Amino acid sequence: MPVINGEIHVGIETRYRGRTLSEENKSEAVDPEFIHLHELAYVGCDFSRTINQGNFNSVKLGVSATIPCNIRDIKEAQNRVIKMVMKRLSKELEGLGE
Repeated sequence: MPVINGEIHVGIETRYRGRTLSEENKSEAVDPEFIHLHELAYVGCDFSRTINQGNFNSVKLGVSATIPCNIRDIKEAQNRVIKMVMKRLSKELEGLGE
């Protein structure tokens, strides 16, 4: 059986007057799962938040994740990936002082 990995992505974009000043992107592996390829599906989720910092400055934080799952477990995997992304978005927002 092959090992199928999922990933979680975090992106932070700083903008001034609609122009991007800086971008930071990082990715991490999600716990590997062992799945038969003929039963494989992927479930993904993407959330972002733009924080107005005043004086035409803003920071946009985005978190997305894609995880593999068994076709029979799509609904459960969908709930899992949403919770994972929301938790990570909250953690990253705390790091920005939100």
